[in-house]
Amino acid sequence: MIEPKYLSRYPRPPVIDSALKEAFERAIKVTPSKSTQSKSRQYLITFRVFLDIMGSQLRYLDLNQSQDKLLRIFVGFVYAELDASYTMKYYSVRLLWVLLDRVCNEMNVTTPLLLSLHKNKNSNTVDECIIEYQQQAPSQQRFKYYEGWFVRCKAGESIFINLSYLELQFGAELTRNFFGVIESYFTTRHYKTAQGDIANLRLLILGITDLCATQKELKLAQRPENINAFFVQLFSLQKLKVKYRNGSMYVFYKYTWPYVIKIAQLFFIDSGIWPNPPYPLFCPQWKSSSTSAQTNVRADENGNAFNSKLVTHIPLSYSDDQAIQAILKSVEHDIKHVSSACRRVTNATMTALRRRKKLASHGKVKQYKVNDTLDMSDPANQAATWEHYKWACPVNRLAGFLCTSNTKNFVEEFGLLGPNTLTPFILLLIEQHPAITESWLISFELFDKHGQAKGLRQSGKLWIADNFKRRKGNNKAQQIISLNDTSKKLFDNIVELTNDARQRMKETCKNDSWRYLLLRSSSGLSEPKRLKRILTLTNFPQASPLIKALLYPSDCVNTSSAQTIVNNLGCSTMRASCGVRVYLRTRSVKAMSDVLGHDAYNPKLLSSYLPEPILNYFQGRWVRIFQNALIYEAMKDSNYLLDSIDIQEQDLAEFLKNHALKPLPQHIVDGQVDDLNSGSNNSSDRANDAIIPVSVPLLKIMNGLVDLIDRAPLHQSFTLVACEWYETATFIQCSIQAGVCSSQVTAAMNEANENPISPDKLRRAVYVA
Repeated sequence: MIEPKYLSRYPRPPVIDSALKEAFERAIKVTPSKSTQSKSRQYLITFRVFLDIMGSQLRYLDLNQSQDKLLRIFVGFVYAELDASYTMKYYSVRLLWVLLDRVCNEMNVTTPLLLSLHKNKNSNTVDECIIEYQQQAPSQQRFKYYEGWFVRCKAGESIFINLSYLELQFGAELTRNFFGVIESYFTTRHYKTAQGDIANLRLLILGITDLCATQKELKLAQRPENINAFFVQLFSLQKLKVKYRNGSMYVFYKYTWPYVIKIAQLFFIDSGIWPNPPYPLFCPQWKSSSTSAQTNVRADENGNAFNSKLVTHIPLSYSDDQAIQAILKSVEHDIKHVSSACRRVTNATMTALRRRKKLASHGKVKQYKVNDTLDMSDPANQAATWEHYKWACPVNRLAGFLCTSNTKNFVEEFGLLGPNTLTPFILLLIEQHPAITESWLISFELFDKHGQAKGLRQSGKLWIADNFKRRKGNNKAQQIISLNDTSKKLFDNIVELTNDARQRMKETCKNDSWRYLLLRSSSGLSEPKRLKRILTLTNFPQASPLIKALLYPSDCVNTSSAQTIVNNLGCSTMRASCGVRVYLRTRSVKAMSDVLGHDAYNPKLLSSYLPEPILNYFQGRWVRIFQNALIYEAMKDSNYLLDSIDIQEQDLAEFLKNHALKPLPQHIVDGQVDDLNSGSNNSSDRANDAIIPVSVPLLKIMNGLVDLIDRAPLHQSFTLVACEWYETATFIQCSIQAGVCSSQVTAAMNEANENPISPDKLRRAVYVA
């Protein structure tokens, strides 16, 4: 069977000529509703797939002849081959006929006859169409292509892998062999991990098909002597794509490309599809200056905990301690705003749930297939009817049976389990215990395979939540969370909200998804399923209760900041923000590591949670402070001083108190710095060591200062600041040239030399007019 939801991912078959394609597009645009336009395009894709499988084409001139037979065969194809409900099959035919009708009217030709079809069941007409379709001998090879490639993950979930580009370019045999390799691999992967692997596999496949247009070129690329050069080309291509869309080079170097190489090694080389290359596949390390931001993020002037920078606007006049306190205050305000909004939504949901249960005891149940005159405008009767039938209601349109015109309002009013009902409960759980991750929650089991309770247990007076955190490795995977009163209540609320859905799934589902803590329903009235992914708020409808609660300004944040929170809020940002709150309060990465539930302090792992973005912020801030202090010294007697610096007049005194340039220590001025490279490990000897922090912007200024002084006219006078910093700048240049610095410092100097600062920007700070 063909699954329609995946058809849009395939390349469009050229089965409709350009003139007719434009006519169809005009017919779609006539539709006023954007959702109907989207569905029309989706069903047009299904029609194109049908034509491709039948080996047919539809041209503009073909509509001069009757297309009744073509439409009958299409009906047979839809009802025989699509893995979809009768309703979706009906609309696949109906909407295509509407488009054909508009196109035929435009051409002034006869519209094909639309057969009499039923929305919710089969018919004799459909059976006749299926027979007529099967008599046309559709291409089994093309049919197999559109059936797609599905693998099963460790827990039995089915997941789609798009290998269409591979098959189109290199043939079915290579694709079949490749699929055999990856199919066995994915049976060992969990669903979420598999999704990440498939995303990197897609990048690899698209890169290969971009560089190799034919099977002959692919065979040439996979020769042992060519493989390494091929991956260098592939790396350059992918890097250009990232640069073109203004993506993060840091993420590309650090994560994306290494994972692509891992997938290539695993699926192509270790499997034997390609031979072993003479040396490891090309995977360069990320290198940057100490102040290089690791992500390309939009600047947010308001700033808050839920954007990548996690900083608000801090005046340069503040000391570092004052700056940290300002950031901490901003982070705490943002977390408080999110927490307050989530509590309002969770309280409203639980109140609605208990109200529904109470109303149901006073209402009457509407009878099915009976001329029932029961007043269904009465909420008590609606509640009683839902409680009686739930998802077992025998009608096709449950909303109509319940007499509700707005499913969303009904779900919210009666506290039903919708697609995102559990999100505010989850965010509050993470606030209480930042060690909780999305994967830990998604895989949390309330019952084992034998139906015995697990996961939540009482130990003395404490309640424990016990699950496995897969990313830790099998030996250290178990993660136990000691619940407090708040988090225990949140767990109880989630269990209460999902109880009805759990019972329904236990009775009807063929798998054991009912055992898991987190469940969902796509609309609230549709069949419940296991929740496999917790969406960020950017995927929520704007009218959802949580979005509305968050967008409402509070004492903590204004409207603009609230919108920024909504744009960025999810499990990972909530967790990172709670982690950085601990870091800013304690100034301890160890404390942050502990609260995030890490097994041991790992700077590389923690950098993704926060110290690195904050360090980047402070490094940039220190450079700006130094530049402003330098400009102040050069122009303090000028009328243009305040136009030249980033400091407001009312903040200047505080800035100078905290950051004014002081005379350098005499031992540096005199050049007595031999102890810097003495190599002594004795703590008393090293007490006199000096550390000079450098960055690319700072090195640019120092290089420019040295260059201006070295090239100055014979009788040129210099400012006091320039004279004092000249010795240090010269010392740093000599040290780097002598090779006594780390490779990172050398790389920073190379970058500074490649992009020097304009001498005009420093001239007034160095030369005395």
